[in-house]
Amino acid sequence: MAQKTTWEQAQEALAQGDYAEARRLILRLLRREPENVEYLLFFSAVAQNDKERIQALQQVLRIEPNNPEARRGLAFFQGAEPPEIPVSIDLRPQWEKGLLQTAEEEPQRRPWRAYGLAAAALLGLVLLMLAGRAAWEAVRPRRLGTIGKITIVPTTPGPTATWTPTPRFTPTPIPLEMLLEATYTPTPRYIQTPHPFESYRQGLRALEKGDWEKAIYYFEDVLKLEGPTADVYFYLCAAHRQAGNWEEALQACQRAAQVDPNFGPAYLGLALTELTRYEALQPGKPLPEHLRRKVETLFQKATTLAPDHGEAYLHWGIFRLRYAQDPETALQALEQAEALLPGSPQVAYWKATAYLQLGEWEKAREAIQQALEADITHLPTYLLFAQIALAQEDLKTAAEMLETYRRYRPNDPRGLLAAGELAWAQGKREEALSLWESIHEEQAPPDVLPHLWQRLAEAYIALGQGQKAVDTALKVLKHRGENDPQALLLMGRAWMAADKPGNAYEFFHAVVLRAKNAQDLPLYYTALYWRAKALAALNERAAARRDWKEILEAPEEYVPEAWKEEAQAYLFPATATPSPT
Repeated sequence: MAQKTTWEQAQEALAQGDYAEARRLILRLLRREPENVEYLLFFSAVAQNDKERIQALQQVLRIEPNNPEARRGLAFFQGAEPPEIPVSIDLRPQWEKGLLQTAEEEPQRRPWRAYGLAAAALLGLVLLMLAGRAAWEAVRPRRLGTIGKITIVPTTPGPTATWTPTPRFTPTPIPLEMLLEATYTPTPRYIQTPHPFESYRQGLRALEKGDWEKAIYYFEDVLKLEGPTADVYFYLCAAHRQAGNWEEALQACQRAAQVDPNFGPAYLGLALTELTRYEALQPGKPLPEHLRRKVETLFQKATTLAPDHGEAYLHWGIFRLRYAQDPETALQALEQAEALLPGSPQVAYWKATAYLQLGEWEKAREAIQQALEADITHLPTYLLFAQIALAQEDLKTAAEMLETYRRYRPNDPRGLLAAGELAWAQGKREEALSLWESIHEEQAPPDVLPHLWQRLAEAYIALGQGQKAVDTALKVLKHRGENDPQALLLMGRAWMAADKPGNAYEFFHAVVLRAKNAQDLPLYYTALYWRAKALAALNERAAARRDWKEILEAPEEYVPEAWKEEAQAYLFPATATPSPT
């Protein structure tokens, strides 16, 4: 006797009422032929719930838009009127169909038979649905508790979950998209592998909504049903990474690479996991050189294996900006990403960041304008726009952008830092200092603290609060290291504000010597100017005159006119005119 095919075994299991076995067998067939209409219709009969049935029937209609069985089935399960008289899906063996066909060749003599069959078919379909639901309730996993009902609405494919340096936000008074005039059209996902499981789609939705635990639950469920699949492991890696499960995330991405060594996104996931894990475990500390090289290699491999994966180029550019401090090479990766992700607000945002670091204000403004037009609900875009406007001394635009940003994040350290810079540029020094002092260091992101200390130290120096200036400048020096000339200059200026010119002289003198050895003329004359001021305060007239004379004779491109006037006043003080007797 010939061995039965998988399709025959599935039909036999359904006839015997073994829905679980029938479902297992049809899934095996669907993995090989995901576009087979007959298999999809069969799957709709043995699905675990109404959602899976509807998805299977919708897939049939995508392949055959006028398929009558799928149209009637959808109408039934969605509570609408069927387009035709409902009939059941004929899943009986061929010999049984033949016997029935012989009996149906006499419709005139037995008209009641057709009506009876239709009624029986409808009743059978209802019973089948109820049995399937009862079977699912008995066997469904419950380790994460009951998951609320999720309505399936056909939409545009959602954006790929991406790692960004800014946290999620919850708008406070009114959702931002309701205040503005446009909506953001998301970029379709790079990975579009079909999976005949509702758990897969629910996992993607949970990932987009930031519900990491649900996403993990659903993707693990898909792996149990379907077996090892590279893209499902990739999404599982992303969910674990966002949840802070670093080891599980690494294992998931490694499994994706093992299942398919040529699957580029797996190496992107590994790179992002390495970075976020180090950031979480070593906050504020620079990336070690060995780890930087490892992550760079992973990005390179990801883009080599998947040269059309725009997200890989995007994150490679972000990495070069944030960790390699190399905006020029970052722009190269971001331009590749832009070619693959046209109109992406994230690409435009990071291009604006790169141009801002390079001091190319016009290009930065053009890029940030594109980012804002593409997605007006992305709050960090408003903050970056304000920073670019401040660099251009466009205080009006900076104020408008900060007003929108701080309406929804009034206590955000980055927003407070920028608001203080705006107030300082407007001449409101006390207000700026108050804004900066309101930032709690323990709540500020690690990358914000160095900028905050720098601003506070400069404000204390300008306002004559010497001891606070020294204490804050010391934090900058510890962060940057004792070989950083700008930190040394700041320390010397703080000691000058504290009326300790002797201490200040030591720092200025150290920078003069280093700049002279390095032949860094702009730094040399800056340090020389401050050393002259310290020597004058110490009443070391001969040494002070020597420095002031060199300042007076310096090339104009290195020394401002105000410094030359100060040197002139010290070297050639005005003689008082004697009054008449």
